[in-house]
Amino acid sequence: MSEALNRLVLPIAHRFFPTVGPGGLVNFGLSKAIDADASHVVHVIKQLDVMEVLERDDDFSVRLYDGKMTATTGPFFLGMNDPLRYTKDAEVIWQAVRREDVALVRRIAREESQRAIDAVRGRGAVDVVRDVAQVVPARVVCRYYGTPVADPGELRALYAETSKFLFAFWSHPGMKDEAIAAAGKVKALLSGIVSARRASGTFGDGDVLGRFLELDARGIRFHDGDAGIVRSIAGLQSGHLNAPNGLFVYSIDKLLGLDDERRDALLEAARAASQGDGQARAAVEDHWYEAERFSVYPPFSYRYAEESTVLARGTSREKPIPKGSTVVTWQSLAAFDPEVFADPFEFVAGRPRWQYLGFGHARHRCLGEGIGQIMLKEMAEALLSLPGLRRAPGKAGTVQSLPIRQGKYPSSFGLEFDR
Repeated sequence: MSEALNRLVLPIAHRFFPTVGPGGLVNFGLSKAIDADASHVVHVIKQLDVMEVLERDDDFSVRLYDGKMTATTGPFFLGMNDPLRYTKDAEVIWQAVRREDVALVRRIAREESQRAIDAVRGRGAVDVVRDVAQVVPARVVCRYYGTPVADPGELRALYAETSKFLFAFWSHPGMKDEAIAAAGKVKALLSGIVSARRASGTFGDGDVLGRFLELDARGIRFHDGDAGIVRSIAGLQSGHLNAPNGLFVYSIDKLLGLDDERRDALLEAARAASQGDGQARAAVEDHWYEAERFSVYPPFSYRYAEESTVLARGTSREKPIPKGSTVVTWQSLAAFDPEVFADPFEFVAGRPRWQYLGFGHARHRCLGEGIGQIMLKEMAEALLSLPGLRRAPGKAGTVQSLPIRQGKYPSSFGLEFDR
């Protein structure tokens, strides 16, 4: 939904339809738009209600993700509702993907961001999608996870096919088959890399694959051995490749859409930050988090109602949820909830960080948030520091996207700068 339409519709929705229930015009329109049966879908748009759904694991499960992941790249712990299965895989993954990896990821992301910007510096033009968003994350992921491939772009394209299927709460003919075919290529690619690395005997601590193999040698392993390493790396890499693409592109679009004075101040801060100015970097970071609020991507997550229950009990928003419903939590709409955000449609850098739900909430909050945010901010700083950065003339200077059936991924966004 466009920002102008959001400004018109959301205040009414938040006031009179705090939690949109099953059926009705919303689901009728959705069914027509995506050619799917949305009659048993509940849409949740208030921030407190979104948080409640995501906190109530027993009532609102992730079984729909689990089935899709199992059918494609393999079961991944963020899609597991069974605490025992979740805990066993999480114990291994959290020893290989560490919170203290921030410095390592920052270094890799800074190097790859500069490499991408240097490649276009001489021509005075950059396509945010093709030159940055589709390039930098793929290179960062391959280095951080220890999965070198001849063409990182090919890996990104394969994950685009699987993610399109995994993160949509609907499906259409062919989507599942395309995802399974792409996942088969991902597994074959990663299996070859894991086997070669294991045979080399060079594990070490420098990347995630090396850590998985080191842990395995110490008896800390997945129940299915190397297959577990492959499916876990696939699950982790998928989240670091496709969501950042959309989130980065739309957030840059929002920042460049600020009024002239604020935009110019931001670009000046980005240039100072690129030279090591810590205060300027903090200012850019505050702007970045607020831009993400306007650009939540993917815009929703979804859960399955295991039993008939009630949401927002005891409030004016109380809503019965029938067993078997798909409950869609619209973090992108909750981001404009006036009960949480003062002046929700105004761009206010420096809002409290706890208010932002773009990376999910509770147990299944995105595992890669810390690493992903570091990568995104390094990419943004490198791009925004280009001198005289501005939109390309006409349609080329606006974000172009693929159709919904192809994943709604951004396809182009042209900018110019002073060479």
